[in-house]
Amino acid sequence: MFDCEMMVICAIRYTMGRRSYIVGEGQRWALEWGKISPRVRTIIIRDLLSDIERCDMGFEALGDKHDEAGWREVLKELQSYE
Repeated sequence: MFDCEMMVICAIRYTMGRRSYIVGEGQRWALEWGKISPRVRTIIIRDLLSDIERCDMGFEALGDKHDEAGWREVLKELQSYE
């Protein structure tokens, strides 16, 4: 499971900040894996909190406003799993 989780984390991280069709898939994976893997959930929550903090400072760390809003929703849902 460890190798699979690492690849999932890498794939999700890759989609953060992208401006393409893949962002929605990354968000879907974050939610699906966040339900089944506490390790993936913890790491993605940490990364999203960091990127959202940068967004709040004016940087486009999570892509355009639509993508950023989606990642904020992903964060809320992941946090609700804890």
